[in-house]
Amino acid sequence: MPLHHTDLIFPSQSVPIHQSVSSLSRSRFSITNHLHSIDRDSRFVCRVADVLDLPLIANERCGSWYVPTQRKKGSVYFKSTDGHWGQWKFSLRRLNLGILDIVGEADGMFFPEDHKSHQLRTPSQVISRSEHSQIEAKIRQFVSSFIELNVDLHAVRSKISKPLLPVWITQDDKSLSTLQRDSQYHTVVLCTSSCSVIGGEDTDQGYIQGAGDDSENWAHSLTPALLWEHKDVLLSASEDDLPSIIAKLTSQDQHSASDRQMRPVAPTSQIFISEIASTSKPLLQGNTQAIITCGPSPQDDLEERLKSRYLHIKCGLGKQGSRDLRSELSKVRDFLPQIAAENVHDLIVCCETGKDFAAGVALAVLCLCAHDDGRVDFKDLGTQVNKTVVRQRLSWIVISYPDINPPRATVQAVKAFLMNGKYESS
Repeated sequence: MPLHHTDLIFPSQSVPIHQSVSSLSRSRFSITNHLHSIDRDSRFVCRVADVLDLPLIANERCGSWYVPTQRKKGSVYFKSTDGHWGQWKFSLRRLNLGILDIVGEADGMFFPEDHKSHQLRTPSQVISRSEHSQIEAKIRQFVSSFIELNVDLHAVRSKISKPLLPVWITQDDKSLSTLQRDSQYHTVVLCTSSCSVIGGEDTDQGYIQGAGDDSENWAHSLTPALLWEHKDVLLSASEDDLPSIIAKLTSQDQHSASDRQMRPVAPTSQIFISEIASTSKPLLQGNTQAIITCGPSPQDDLEERLKSRYLHIKCGLGKQGSRDLRSELSKVRDFLPQIAAENVHDLIVCCETGKDFAAGVALAVLCLCAHDDGRVDFKDLGTQVNKTVVRQRLSWIVISYPDINPPRATVQAVKAFLMNGKYESS
């Protein structure tokens, strides 16, 4: 006889069925299952890297969960929707040129004019010929958009000696042991870390597909760096103990302080981007530096030390902060001639992360007072700013700081300020 829903027995007749289902779902998506799923997928990723003898690069924001910290050579940034049907736009905000340093390391200065290497390659098992053709038709415009940024193409070419050859690998592939690198190309393996599971989870094994995604919903502020430093402790802990263990680890975390090298936004030698926390380090030298901080409250110690060489931009959190930024940027325009009069040479722009509002303010500064060759004149503010100038200056930031990818709302706030609201969303 077939079973009916009336045959199901619940712990208590007083517990509604939706509550029982929710309880089962919470158990299935436990912290324990997330961590063990990540560990399983990471072992596959490392095996691929070992077979091909290639460095590991994480696609942020969740890619670092699957790459042990000691093996991570760098990061790239792609939106989760990049490559989906119809999502074929070439992002000028995510150039990811830093990957070329890793790909072409120690391979010399030659760049071949091999027209066969110009052909578009896509995974035939998931991309139809029609879709391939539609993407291919857009490449010429992508190239034009990139050239319009005035990026130093000689420097870009010098990083690699052969064309890039993309190879797609998933856990469903059975030929991992037979994979080989082609000596005529720089092999770039695009590895899908997780298994493909109908519904996203394997209820029998507690496996979660894409377990590193949406960590704010399950990780209790655990970070990939902490996971890989304390993996054995975390994987052996019970579900009940994990929240308190994670809380203790995060409170002792020494990874929160940025170790990003303080360097100028090239081709300038005077504009820097940093976290507010880094301003406690000995950055200041005489009267040659000024600092702008962005956030809810000013930094009293900086205000006391720097006086007129300090500016605070009041920004809330999230998208509200981007709206605040638009109205606050006029203070930056007034501040620049002021520090020019004090013979300031270096300007450091900071926010809590060093990746959001600081990047937006730095973008505004570059558009206002940086020439195309990188010369900066704080007293000579540009008035003819257009979308091309904004894109070029933004490319300076993302090339100089590959880990910075300012949110769309922040970039739009800067565009609106610089062009008096007369700009097209892009």
